[in-house]
Amino acid sequence: SNSFNLYASAGRKIRFPTMKNLYANGVIGPQGDPYMEKEKTNSYEFGSQFWIKDIVKVEGAIFYNDIKNLILFDNQIGRFEQYEKATIYGAEVSLFAQFTSSLTGRLNYTYLVAQNDNSIVTIETKNLKNDLVYKPDEIPYRPKHKIGMDLTKSFNSGFKIHLNGSLVLDQIYYDHADSADNSNFVSEKKSLNNYFLLNTKITYDLSNTF
Repeated sequence: SNSFNLYASAGRKIRFPTMKNLYANGVIGPQGDPYMEKEKTNSYEFGSQFWIKDIVKVEGAIFYNDIKNLILFDNQIGRFEQYEKATIYGAEVSLFAQFTSSLTGRLNYTYLVAQNDNSIVTIETKNLKNDLVYKPDEIPYRPKHKIGMDLTKSFNSGFKIHLNGSLVLDQIYYDHADSADNSNFVSEKKSLNNYFLLNTKITYDLSNTF
């Protein structure tokens, strides 16, 4: 109906490694992997949306991604790597409101689980005492919780003011530095600091001048 909709989707995406992913030499910048394979993702999503009195729209969805050869970047050592098999799933909900004819707002929340299924990571070292082999249980740098907000104010002159905020919570990474022995490599899971980003911009519709 016009006020309530359901949808379902499924798709497959292939991501080919870039030249940088494959051949970056690591002298200045990241280290590539010439044996990297293409990333394949099977994605599924089911969601709905409905309007309340034509001024409030509520949207919700659940999603599931099955990924083979996930391409990642390890910020700790500056190299591209791959997880043989990973799963990313979660849910998102958003609320859109038309406060007045010239003021709109949106609030959204995303819950995400990003897990490594069976990938073993190997870091070979030349100048340290050990090579590092470990199995991450989570995919790093993927926030478990994310809250976003948007406000847009329109003016008759054609100008719009946009205010956008994003709160990012519960991200992890794997620290490879051994604080007790700097000649040793480790894989200690740690939490990144939560943060809030606030942006604003002004736009103008040029069609109003012609």
